[in-house]
Amino acid sequence: MRLDPAAALRAAREHEAAASYPANREIRKRNLFIITVDALRADRMSAYGASRDTTPFLRRLLREGRLARFDNAFSACGESFCGVLGILSSKYWHQATQRRFGIAEALKRLGFQVTYLMSGDKTNFYGQRDAFGHAMDLYRDGSTAVGYINDDANVLEWLAQLEPAAGVPQFAYLHLMSVHTLVERHAEFRKWEPSTIGV
Repeated sequence: MRLDPAAALRAAREHEAAASYPANREIRKRNLFIITVDALRADRMSAYGASRDTTPFLRRLLREGRLARFDNAFSACGESFCGVLGILSSKYWHQATQRRFGIAEALKRLGFQVTYLMSGDKTNFYGQRDAFGHAMDLYRDGSTAVGYINDDANVLEWLAQLEPAAGVPQFAYLHLMSVHTLVERHAEFRKWEPSTIGV
């Protein structure tokens, strides 16, 4: 995927916007976690009305009023790389620049600790890590995993190892691959898989 010819102008505007973004503003700083699940379809989730009980935990949170459900969400791109960049930068691919100013950069300036924990090798696959920017305090992906690179168990293990940062608000971006075709399939979760492919 290549950036279009107007990228230089957009890059200049992005640099200008980044330079003028205020740091350490007085806002209510609460922890923020963004969790994406690569290849997950809403119509296969019981939280969105699927007949099989595939997401009981999310369905319970929804029932208890602890989870908001959005029925009209649209992807910025149909592929993971540009879709994730769209989430993190609030831009479509054709608006992207080489040096992005997105949510991680904005929150870092506001004093957040920024963590990326990602299943899959984003470091070597099309150089995605560089595209995520450099405003991160901790970055781990499948390239540093022990075992299979697309195993979400790695992300959960890394998350469990995080030490709470007293008084410092946290921004964490978690990217899971558990429903993707190229994943580690754990026997205890087979009950969630369809008995017939395509159903």
